[in-house]
Amino acid sequence: MGVLAEKRFEELIDSIAGGTIRIEDHRPSRTDTDYRLLNGGGRPVCRFNIKFHGTLFRSAKDYVGLEPHDCFALATYKIRNALRRQTQEALPYVFVVLSVPDLNAGEVGKLIPDDYVWALALLRGKRIVEETIADRLRAADYITRFESICLR
Repeated sequence: MGVLAEKRFEELIDSIAGGTIRIEDHRPSRTDTDYRLLNGGGRPVCRFNIKFHGTLFRSAKDYVGLEPHDCFALATYKIRNALRRQTQEALPYVFVVLSVPDLNAGEVGKLIPDDYVWALALLRGKRIVEETIADRLRAADYITRFESICLR
Protein backbone atom coordinates (compact mmCIF):
# COMPACT_ATOMS: atom_id res chain seq x y z
CA MET A 1 0.00 0.00 0.00
CA GLY A 2 2.96 2.30 0.59
CA VAL A 3 3.99 1.96 -3.03
CA LEU A 4 0.52 3.06 -4.12
CA ALA A 5 0.72 6.07 -1.80
CA GLU A 6 4.06 7.01 -3.38
CA LYS A 7 2.57 6.66 -6.85
CA ARG A 8 -0.28 8.99 -5.86
CA PHE A 9 2.26 11.50 -4.53
CA GLU A 10 4.07 11.35 -7.89
CA GLU A 11 0.81 12.18 -9.65
CA LEU A 12 0.51 15.30 -7.48
CA ILE A 13 4.13 16.47 -7.74
CA ASP A 14 3.50 19.08 -10.44
CA SER A 15 0.68 20.69 -8.50
CA ILE A 16 2.78 20.62 -5.31
CA ALA A 17 6.06 21.86 -6.80
CA GLY A 18 5.11 23.94 -9.84
CA GLY A 19 7.14 26.96 -10.87
CA THR A 20 10.84 27.00 -10.13
CA ILE A 21 10.97 24.30 -7.47
CA ARG A 22 11.08 20.58 -8.20
CA ILE A 23 10.78 17.28 -6.40
CA GLU A 24 13.54 14.69 -6.72
CA ASP A 25 12.89 10.94 -6.34
CA HIS A 26 15.10 9.33 -3.68
CA ARG A 27 13.30 5.99 -3.37
CA PRO A 28 15.96 4.05 -5.32
CA SER A 29 18.47 4.93 -2.57
CA ARG A 30 16.37 2.83 -0.11
CA THR A 31 16.88 5.33 2.72
CA ASP A 32 14.33 7.01 4.98
CA THR A 33 13.84 9.70 2.31
CA ASP A 34 11.38 9.09 -0.51
CA TYR A 35 11.65 12.52 -2.16
CA ARG A 36 13.46 15.84 -1.70
CA LEU A 37 12.08 19.27 -2.52
CA LEU A 38 14.68 21.39 -4.33
CA ASN A 39 14.63 25.16 -4.83
CA GLY A 40 15.22 26.89 -8.17
CA GLY A 41 18.99 26.60 -7.68
CA GLY A 42 18.78 22.86 -7.09
CA ARG A 43 19.47 23.12 -3.35
CA PRO A 44 17.46 20.86 -0.99
CA VAL A 45 14.62 22.55 0.92
CA CYS A 46 13.21 19.51 2.75
CA ARG A 47 12.87 15.72 2.69
CA PHE A 48 9.60 13.81 2.23
CA ASN A 49 8.68 10.38 3.48
CA ILE A 50 5.37 9.13 2.10
CA LYS A 51 3.10 7.02 4.32
CA PHE A 52 -0.26 5.37 3.86
CA HIS A 53 -2.85 5.37 6.64
CA GLY A 54 -6.08 3.44 6.56
CA THR A 55 -6.39 1.13 9.54
CA LEU A 56 -7.41 2.85 12.75
CA PHE A 57 -4.98 2.90 15.68
CA ARG A 58 -7.48 1.20 17.97
CA SER A 59 -5.35 1.57 21.11
CA ALA A 60 -4.73 5.28 20.54
CA LYS A 61 -6.67 6.35 23.63
CA ASP A 62 -4.51 4.10 25.84
CA TYR A 63 -1.17 5.02 24.28
CA VAL A 64 -1.45 8.67 23.26
CA GLY A 65 -4.73 9.89 24.77
CA LEU A 66 -6.37 10.55 21.41
CA GLU A 67 -9.41 9.02 19.77
CA PRO A 68 -8.56 6.48 17.04
CA HIS A 69 -10.04 8.76 14.34
CA ASP A 70 -7.77 11.63 15.44
CA CYS A 71 -4.41 10.00 14.83
CA PHE A 72 -2.50 7.26 13.02
CA ALA A 73 0.24 4.89 14.08
CA LEU A 74 3.77 5.55 12.88
CA ALA A 75 6.75 3.59 14.19
CA THR A 76 8.72 5.58 16.76
CA TYR A 77 12.06 4.60 15.22
CA LYS A 78 11.02 6.26 11.94
CA ILE A 79 10.24 9.51 13.71
CA ARG A 80 13.42 9.32 15.80
CA ASN A 81 15.58 8.66 12.71
CA ALA A 82 13.91 11.53 10.85
CA LEU A 83 14.49 13.95 13.73
CA ARG A 84 18.10 12.84 14.09
CA ARG A 85 18.77 13.30 10.39
CA GLN A 86 16.93 16.64 10.35
CA THR A 87 19.18 17.92 13.14
CA GLN A 88 22.41 16.60 11.57
CA GLU A 89 21.69 18.01 8.11
CA ALA A 90 19.67 21.12 9.06
CA LEU A 91 17.09 20.01 6.48
CA PRO A 92 13.43 19.72 7.53
CA TYR A 93 11.91 16.26 7.33
CA VAL A 94 8.25 16.03 6.33
CA PHE A 95 5.99 12.99 6.59
CA VAL A 96 3.28 13.11 3.91
CA VAL A 97 0.37 10.89 4.88
CA LEU A 98 -2.19 9.61 2.39
CA SER A 99 -5.17 8.82 4.55
CA VAL A 100 -8.09 6.68 3.45
CA PRO A 101 -10.08 6.02 6.63
CA ASP A 102 -11.08 2.42 7.25
CA LEU A 103 -9.15 1.07 4.27
CA ASN A 104 -6.81 -1.70 5.30
CA ALA A 105 -4.44 -4.11 3.61
CA GLY A 106 -6.80 -7.05 4.09
CA GLU A 107 -9.61 -5.29 2.25
CA VAL A 108 -7.34 -4.35 -0.64
CA GLY A 109 -5.70 -7.79 -0.62
CA LYS A 110 -9.02 -9.46 -1.43
CA LEU A 111 -9.08 -7.54 -4.72
CA ILE A 112 -5.59 -8.51 -5.85
CA PRO A 113 -5.30 -11.52 -8.18
CA ASP A 114 -3.98 -14.69 -6.52
CA ASP A 115 -0.98 -14.88 -8.87
CA TYR A 116 0.22 -11.47 -7.68
CA VAL A 117 -0.30 -12.37 -4.01
CA TRP A 118 1.69 -15.58 -4.58
CA ALA A 119 4.54 -13.66 -6.25
CA LEU A 120 4.64 -11.13 -3.42
CA ALA A 121 4.68 -13.87 -0.79
CA LEU A 122 7.43 -15.77 -2.59
CA LEU A 123 9.58 -12.72 -3.30
CA ARG A 124 8.89 -10.86 -0.05
CA GLY A 125 11.06 -7.83 0.45
CA LYS A 126 11.70 -7.34 -3.26
CA ARG A 127 10.55 -3.78 -3.75
CA ILE A 128 10.91 -4.00 -7.53
CA VAL A 129 8.25 -6.75 -7.53
CA GLU A 130 5.94 -4.63 -5.34
CA GLU A 131 6.41 -1.62 -7.61
CA THR A 132 5.79 -3.65 -10.76
CA ILE A 133 2.60 -5.16 -9.35
CA ALA A 134 1.42 -1.74 -8.14
CA ASP A 135 1.98 -0.31 -11.63
CA ARG A 136 0.09 -3.19 -13.20
CA LEU A 137 -2.85 -2.86 -10.79
CA ARG A 138 -3.18 0.83 -11.70
CA ALA A 139 -3.71 -0.07 -15.37
CA ALA A 140 -7.11 0.51 -16.98
CA ASP A 141 -8.03 -3.18 -17.13
CA TYR A 142 -7.79 -3.45 -13.32
CA ILE A 143 -9.39 -0.16 -12.33
CA THR A 144 -12.94 -1.55 -12.13
CA ARG A 145 -11.71 -4.13 -9.62
CA PHE A 146 -10.86 -1.34 -7.17
CA GLU A 147 -13.85 0.96 -7.72
CA SER A 148 -15.56 -0.27 -4.55
CA ILE A 149 -12.75 1.09 -2.40
CA CYS A 150 -11.84 4.12 -4.53
CA LEU A 151 -15.30 5.65 -4.66
CA ARG A 152 -15.91 6.02 -0.94
